[in-house]
Amino acid sequence: MKYRFLSVHSLVGVHCPVDGASDICLAKYSSLKGEVRITPDIDQYMQELDEGLAIAYMALRSMIGQEHGNEFEERLKVQVGEIRERRRKEHAGNAFIVFTALGEIVEWNPKYEHEIGNRVVAFEAVPKGLISNKYQSVIRTILASFLVGCQDVCGFKNVGEGAFFIDDKGRTVHQLRMEVGSPEVIAYRHIQHKTLDHVKELLKKRKLGHELDDPGRLLNLACDRNSDSLLAFLAAWTGLEMFTKKVFKAYEASLFQPTAGASTPLLPPKVAERVRVVMKDKWKLTDKFLVVSSALSPADYAVDAANFRKIKKTRDDMFHAQTVDKETLPTEDTQRLLRKYIGLRMLCNKA
Repeated sequence: MKYRFLSVHSLVGVHCPVDGASDICLAKYSSLKGEVRITPDIDQYMQELDEGLAIAYMALRSMIGQEHGNEFEERLKVQVGEIRERRRKEHAGNAFIVFTALGEIVEWNPKYEHEIGNRVVAFEAVPKGLISNKYQSVIRTILASFLVGCQDVCGFKNVGEGAFFIDDKGRTVHQLRMEVGSPEVIAYRHIQHKTLDHVKELLKKRKLGHELDDPGRLLNLACDRNSDSLLAFLAAWTGLEMFTKKVFKAYEASLFQPTAGASTPLLPPKVAERVRVVMKDKWKLTDKFLVVSSALSPADYAVDAANFRKIKKTRDDMFHAQTVDKETLPTEDTQRLLRKYIGLRMLCNKA
């Protein structure tokens, strides 16, 4: 059975570019027969998923099977219109990230099928997650690329995700799986083309890499606008801590190597090796961050390190049963550091 998979997220904090070229392909994935686009209008991409959700609403109201022909089509059109109106109110003016992919599966075993004109409704035809799980890694990379490549993006919302199928008669087959976020209001800026070029450069990496995959996943969780404030902070901090520990190993050795251009090494080789061995299990987390930040962002490392210490103190107070105001958690500062350094590491030659 052939299918088309779709995953759509709205970017909180930015609009599409203003020069008219707003529906832009950012990257193609030949092995997945897929692509990612940024667009201000997702109705054209969401048609089948909107119809599937509308049919699900109608099924819940015991309306499926009672209407046929034009009557069904009119009812479906009304339901799709209501879905889109709710979406417009919730995501008014947003820029949308649309990932699409084409594929084929053999695991097709519906418990029940119902034909409605040129459409088919199939119930539990494919195991949950069988298709979507295939694309989660690339979706995480896409979202992380925007989070680290465009500082005006302050989060994202899942607008919809799912697949529709095409049978051997060319009919659309719906399995009716979709998630919709909750409404929120925020100030927006237009995204700039130079920013999109930066995002495209990050997307060329295709993957975050083993050391950045988990921190990137936590960054996505921290910036998901459906996460509560405590979860967002803990996800951002855990991602930053994990990033620091993973990346530190790549820069530790450079501390004990001769400085480029120096006539003599800072430390004799035997002394340097002895210091390295002694310090192996004595590096504190803040020390590790100092090493990483001084290597990736030497102009800002002192400021970033001071910010890191403040964030860590909040985390320590929270974990040691001190009173912490959940409304004043340094979530944005933590997200900002994580976004910055994941982005720098992604563009680093060593990444």
